[in-house]
Amino acid sequence: MERCMRAQRTLPLRHSVPSASKFVAAPSCNLRTTRPMRFVFRRKRCASAVSNRPGPVQVQHRHPRIALAFTLVELLVILGIVAVLVAISLPLISQLRSRAQRVQCSANLRSLYIATELFVQQNGSWPQLDEGDDEDDASADSGNGWIAALREFGVPEKTWICPTVQNLLGNPDLSKPENTRIDYVATPFDDKPTTPHEWPTQPWFAEVGNVHRHGNLIIFTDGSISDLDAIVKKQSAK
Repeated sequence: MERCMRAQRTLPLRHSVPSASKFVAAPSCNLRTTRPMRFVFRRKRCASAVSNRPGPVQVQHRHPRIALAFTLVELLVILGIVAVLVAISLPLISQLRSRAQRVQCSANLRSLYIATELFVQQNGSWPQLDEGDDEDDASADSGNGWIAALREFGVPEKTWICPTVQNLLGNPDLSKPENTRIDYVATPFDDKPTTPHEWPTQPWFAEVGNVHRHGNLIIFTDGSISDLDAIVKKQSAK
């Protein structure tokens, strides 16, 4: 009887609930009865399924269709705006072109002035050109003579051409001998070396005509360039 009671005391109860002190004193005890169980489900993949797995799915967003065509009223409005812009820009473009041609003409006069100054310093006189009796031949001879006289000082034949006059004449081919001309008239001086510099306001070269709408461009002995209208106004103011 005593042996049975001792056996019952030594054997632990299987269905007894452990106390809190037992958890603290013996942390290595089995806590399966007090901790919730977690189930993890893993899906096994077949090798063939992995190799044939499709790529990422592309999601296409559908947008509402946008009409790209213009109506007749919109086209007429656009054409009207373009026509107004063209009408405004044409005079401006023409004015800018005239200014550019005037600047080019002034540069030509400056080049002729420098080359003629070098000619006077080297030869001791103004270029003396022989002119024929016929007026047409004299003009052609004078042009060819001036071109030949200043060519060695770095003045090509194109420098003698005013761009505005060239446009007015229809852009003739300057490489042909019959189209050779000079658009700047030189003042004739004698063969004395001091004569070209005797009068500071004496013109050296002038344009053949009033093609820039402000009078002929003139370059003077001191190298200044002015148009005929400005000279007349200056003289009348005095």
